[in-house]
Amino acid sequence: MPGTTPFLGVFGRLLRDTRYVVWPGYVPAIIRPGWVEWNRHRGLLQLLEAATPDVQPWRPTVRRRHWITYAALGVAVAATAVSIHYKFQADRLYARYKETGDPALHPRIRSLDLRAGIALGVAQLGLGVAAFRLIFR
Repeated sequence: MPGTTPFLGVFGRLLRDTRYVVWPGYVPAIIRPGWVEWNRHRGLLQLLEAATPDVQPWRPTVRRRHWITYAALGVAVAATAVSIHYKFQADRLYARYKETGDPALHPRIRSLDLRAGIALGVAQLGLGVAAFRLIFR
């Protein structure tokens, strides 16, 4: 909108990200809004022919959130370790149950098996999230 000043932009919520004023044939102006409800900014659109060589036309960048993938993989590894721990405990108790026949061990074995199963489910969920993010990046 060259020649149209002031440009008034009304948005339904507070702007928190960088905004770009883009017009064909001009170098985009960068606007970084503040954290208050009312912000005033001044942007100057410069012709591409008159632009300095160090100014490149704006190309949108995709912000990657790799930490989500790493966190999902970390959760998968940790939950797998927890599942293995509980399953080994349950197996040891079951071996003792087979030797002694003590019925008091049965609820504890079921509890440990349940914990191992839940931890394995969490591990699968974390691995699924990581795989989904890696496939659709």
